Amino acid sequence: MKPHVDLQVLYLLATTVTLFVLAAMAGFGLHARREAVGRAFAAVSASSACWTATVALLALSTPEAAPFWLKAKYAFIAFTPVTVAWFALEFTGSMPARRGWVLAALSVIPTLRLALLWTDEGRGWLIREVVFERTGSLTHVGQVVYGPLHPYAIAYNYLLIVGAVLLVLMWAARTGPLARPQGLALAGASVAPVVANSATLLGAASPDMDPMPLALAVTGALICWSVARHGMLETVPIARDVLLDAIEDGMLATDANGRVIDMNSTMSALLGVPVSSALGRPVSALFAAAGEHGAALADDQGAAFVTLRERHFAVRTVPLHAGHGRASGRLLLLHDMTARLRMEDERELLITELRHALAQVRTLSGLLPICASCKSIRDGKGRWRPADEYLRDHSGATVSHGMCPECTVRLYPSAYRETGHEG
Repeated sequence: MKPHVDLQVLYLLATTVTLFVLAAMAGFGLHARREAVGRAFAAVSASSACWTATVALLALSTPEAAPFWLKAKYAFIAFTPVTVAWFALEFTGSMPARRGWVLAALSVIPTLRLALLWTDEGRGWLIREVVFERTGSLTHVGQVVYGPLHPYAIAYNYLLIVGAVLLVLMWAARTGPLARPQGLALAGASVAPVVANSATLLGAASPDMDPMPLALAVTGALICWSVARHGMLETVPIARDVLLDAIEDGMLATDANGRVIDMNSTMSALLGVPVSSALGRPVSALFAAAGEHGAALADDQGAAFVTLRERHFAVRTVPLHAGHGRASGRLLLLHDMTARLRMEDERELLITELRHALAQVRTLSGLLPICASCKSIRDGKGRWRPADEYLRDHSGATVSHGMCPECTVRLYPSAYRETGHEG
């Protein structure tokens, strides 16, 4: 008899530890409540913690008080799958914009089930008969006869859990290697309570110790591993296809350790690396072949402008925050400036050519007031200036002096004849 009592003590101890772990997980989710996925995580953790608490309270109660705790346990059994589906939708970025309507729709059947459960005396729609027994120090359900609506309620719960598992697994397969461990961990965390519940319904579990707290302990362990190992809730992609692939700029997101957690098709084409192959790799490895500018991007050296593959990009780095004040990664944005810079170069060249042409026009055209006798030119201030001086100041030309043959004959006829030009 003593080993049996010791086993019950160990069971209660394991249940208590599970309760505290789930409560801590709920607190962790509330810490990240600014994000919708944080609120969903807090809800599923709190619901599971309450489920575990009702199992422990039922076991420690008397057979007379046990019916109340059984109904309380069934209330959390009804709504926990709803919170699991909520978390799966938020985590994978599949939650529709009208979140409240979706949650209300998912909660209709559990609400009706709960109302029937607390008003089911004498009708037996969900539970026709239940007998409580006490073994050692624990009270448990010795015999139960379910009503006609119970299979449908259980089927709805299983439908929500299976749908959530499939949604997470499809997200993990689509997103890449960094997300696969998280997806598998969440799938296992969701399946463990289903296995325990199925074992209880089929009579495969010991009747005096509900296996659900142990299954929820497995759930908590898997989620804690995913949080500690992969930073779950800190790097959850939100609406990836809409947010990243719908824009033309290159975008790449990394976690706090410099690993690529997501990038869009534009960045994939620029780096020549498929998205599926880039996820989970250090960002420095992706930019290794990009030369000095790529190294500056990988090391977050604050480069404002880089050249990659003969194209010019404006660089912007945005810290990613998980809602608790510290940066959990960064978002790298590359805006292609090649066409704009080419246009600016062409514009500068055109301006230079126009200025040169304008200078030529101002120098060679216009009416010059010139004296008919001495050939002096009147400037803009009304002064008469020698032609050579005027041309020097207004054209930049250097004026040299000589004498044409006509003036030489007219002014110096003898000198001209001596040169042999006339004879």
